[in-house]
Amino acid sequence: MGEGLNINIKKILVWALAALIALAAVYVLGTRLIAARYLGRGVAAFTAGDFSEAGRNFSESLRWNPRKPEAHYYLGKISLGKPKFTSTAKLTPDANYDEAIAHYEKAITLGLERKNPMLHSTALKDIGLSYQLTARYEKANGKFEEFLRRYPNNEYPANSWVTRYYLGTNYFERFNKPVEALDILLLAPDTAVLDFHRAYLFKVYTLIARLYSYFE
Repeated sequence: MGEGLNINIKKILVWALAALIALAAVYVLGTRLIAARYLGRGVAAFTAGDFSEAGRNFSESLRWNPRKPEAHYYLGKISLGKPKFTSTAKLTPDANYDEAIAHYEKAITLGLERKNPMLHSTALKDIGLSYQLTARYEKANGKFEEFLRRYPNNEYPANSWVTRYYLGTNYFERFNKPVEALDILLLAPDTAVLDFHRAYLFKVYTLIARLYSYFE
């Protein structure tokens, strides 16, 4: 009888453990589904230009799944603020660059490149641009260089344009690397796919002309 009782107790323990594992799996699946739902709401609000509502949803998504790289990516975008376009420049007067960098770096750490290469390319570009616009040029170059290593064939031309323009400018004007600057800038015009970029083509061609004069 004692042996039979022990067998029954073991069976109960096995069933209990199986039930706990099943419950844990259901909980994990449930939290991920909830996180995905908030992420979807956040993207919809972000696309509609409602950054406040988007931010609340992305933060809620991370509360349910802290390892959601896309939520950190969009929070990085929100930290940069809404761009304001003028006839000659794209301005982000409300940007919190350090906050944006932190969110983007977290997104990359959590596997953004595997989940969405296009968003990953934008994150690298935006990190570099955030350093550039706060005069941290060596760090900016590091991210721009990483971008070109990962996406050397202009897979995402709008991001390649920004990267090549600023990295080429830095190489020539700040780091005395004219050869590298010319190599990078010569491919920039082919990536000018947006009207805003085309408006800046004269700056690229001016830099290229200065570089050719430098080598004469």
